[in-house]
Amino acid sequence: MLPVLLVAILGAGILVMREATQSRHEEMPADSRVRVVIAPRSNRPESDQSIERVSHAHLSFCQLEVGSRMETGLEEVSRDPLQYSVVMAPALDSTDRKQFRGCIEDWIVDNHWIDVVEIEEFTLR
Repeated sequence: MLPVLLVAILGAGILVMREATQSRHEEMPADSRVRVVIAPRSNRPESDQSIERVSHAHLSFCQLEVGSRMETGLEEVSRDPLQYSVVMAPALDSTDRKQFRGCIEDWIVDNHWIDVVEIEEFTLR
Protein backbone atom coordinates (compact mmCIF):
# COMPACT_ATOMS: atom_id res chain seq x y z
CA MET A 1 0.00 0.00 0.00
CA LEU A 2 2.77 2.46 0.92
CA PRO A 3 4.66 1.99 -2.41
CA VAL A 4 1.46 2.71 -4.36
CA LEU A 5 0.86 5.87 -2.33
CA LEU A 6 4.46 7.05 -2.90
CA VAL A 7 4.16 6.45 -6.65
CA ALA A 8 0.89 8.41 -6.73
CA ILE A 9 2.43 11.34 -4.81
CA LEU A 10 5.50 11.30 -7.07
CA GLY A 11 3.31 11.26 -10.19
CA ALA A 12 1.23 14.18 -8.93
CA GLY A 13 4.41 16.12 -8.13
CA ILE A 14 5.75 15.55 -11.63
CA LEU A 15 2.49 16.82 -13.17
CA VAL A 16 2.51 19.94 -10.98
CA MET A 17 6.15 20.70 -11.87
CA ARG A 18 5.47 20.20 -15.58
CA GLU A 19 2.54 22.63 -15.52
CA ALA A 20 4.59 25.22 -13.61
CA THR A 21 7.62 25.13 -15.90
CA GLN A 22 6.44 24.22 -19.39
CA SER A 23 6.22 26.97 -22.00
CA ARG A 24 2.92 27.44 -23.77
CA HIS A 25 2.53 29.05 -27.17
CA GLU A 26 -0.53 31.11 -28.02
CA GLU A 27 -1.99 31.53 -31.49
CA MET A 28 -1.47 35.18 -32.38
CA PRO A 29 -3.92 37.01 -34.69
CA ALA A 30 -2.69 37.34 -38.28
CA ASP A 31 -3.09 41.13 -38.17
CA SER A 32 -1.04 41.52 -34.98
CA ARG A 33 2.43 43.02 -35.13
CA VAL A 34 5.23 43.74 -32.73
CA ARG A 35 7.73 46.59 -33.02
CA VAL A 36 11.12 45.82 -31.54
CA VAL A 37 13.48 48.71 -30.80
CA ILE A 38 17.14 47.81 -30.36
CA ALA A 39 20.32 49.64 -29.42
CA PRO A 40 23.30 47.95 -31.12
CA ARG A 41 26.88 48.61 -30.08
CA SER A 42 30.18 47.45 -31.46
CA ASN A 43 33.48 47.35 -29.62
CA ARG A 44 35.81 46.79 -32.57
CA PRO A 45 33.78 46.72 -35.79
CA GLU A 46 35.13 45.11 -38.93
CA SER A 47 35.96 47.79 -41.47
CA ASP A 48 33.84 46.20 -44.20
CA GLN A 49 30.75 45.58 -42.04
CA SER A 50 28.34 48.28 -40.94
CA ILE A 51 26.67 48.01 -37.56
CA GLU A 52 23.31 48.05 -39.38
CA ARG A 53 24.21 45.00 -41.50
CA VAL A 54 25.55 43.06 -38.54
CA SER A 55 22.42 43.95 -36.52
CA HIS A 56 20.16 42.82 -39.35
CA ALA A 57 22.02 39.50 -39.61
CA HIS A 58 21.77 39.05 -35.84
CA LEU A 59 18.00 39.67 -35.87
CA SER A 60 17.57 37.41 -38.90
CA PHE A 61 19.26 34.60 -37.02
CA CYS A 62 17.11 35.15 -33.92
CA GLN A 63 13.84 35.20 -35.87
CA LEU A 64 14.49 31.57 -36.80
CA GLU A 65 13.79 30.65 -33.16
CA VAL A 66 10.33 32.21 -32.96
CA GLY A 67 6.99 32.04 -34.76
CA SER A 68 7.21 35.51 -36.34
CA ARG A 69 9.11 36.96 -39.25
CA MET A 70 10.63 40.38 -39.85
CA GLU A 71 8.14 42.32 -41.93
CA THR A 72 10.36 45.38 -42.36
CA GLY A 73 14.05 46.02 -42.55
CA LEU A 74 15.84 47.96 -39.84
CA GLU A 75 14.64 51.54 -39.57
CA GLU A 76 16.74 54.10 -37.74
CA VAL A 77 14.92 55.49 -34.71
CA SER A 78 17.71 57.71 -33.39
CA ARG A 79 21.40 58.38 -33.93
CA ASP A 80 22.44 59.35 -30.42
CA PRO A 81 22.09 56.82 -28.99
CA LEU A 82 21.95 54.65 -32.10
CA GLN A 83 18.66 52.76 -32.20
CA TYR A 84 16.84 50.78 -34.85
CA SER A 85 13.37 49.32 -35.01
CA VAL A 86 11.94 46.35 -36.87
CA VAL A 87 8.34 45.17 -37.22
CA MET A 88 7.58 41.48 -36.89
CA ALA A 89 4.42 39.64 -37.91
CA PRO A 90 2.47 38.14 -36.38
CA ALA A 91 3.14 39.49 -32.88
CA LEU A 92 5.25 37.40 -30.56
CA ASP A 93 3.46 35.52 -27.81
CA SER A 94 4.95 35.78 -24.31
CA THR A 95 7.14 32.68 -24.73
CA ASP A 96 8.51 33.82 -28.10
CA ARG A 97 9.02 37.33 -26.73
CA LYS A 98 11.30 36.01 -23.96
CA GLN A 99 13.17 33.75 -26.37
CA PHE A 100 13.62 36.48 -28.99
CA ARG A 101 14.84 39.01 -26.43
CA GLY A 102 17.26 36.47 -25.00
CA CYS A 103 18.65 35.62 -28.43
CA ILE A 104 19.05 39.29 -29.36
CA GLU A 105 20.89 40.07 -26.14
CA ASP A 106 23.27 37.10 -26.53
CA TRP A 107 26.74 37.81 -27.89
CA ILE A 108 26.34 35.96 -31.17
CA VAL A 109 28.84 38.12 -33.06
CA ASP A 110 32.22 38.93 -31.52
CA ASN A 111 32.57 42.54 -30.35
CA HIS A 112 28.93 43.29 -31.19
CA TRP A 113 26.00 43.30 -28.79
CA ILE A 114 22.44 44.49 -28.86
CA ASP A 115 20.22 45.76 -26.06
CA VAL A 116 16.45 45.50 -26.48
CA VAL A 117 14.98 48.93 -25.69
CA GLU A 118 11.31 48.16 -26.25
CA ILE A 119 8.94 45.51 -27.55
CA GLU A 120 5.54 46.99 -28.37
CA GLU A 121 2.58 45.05 -29.74
CA PHE A 122 0.04 46.62 -32.11
CA THR A 123 -2.67 45.56 -34.54
CA LEU A 124 -3.17 46.65 -38.14
CA ARG A 125 -6.32 48.69 -38.66
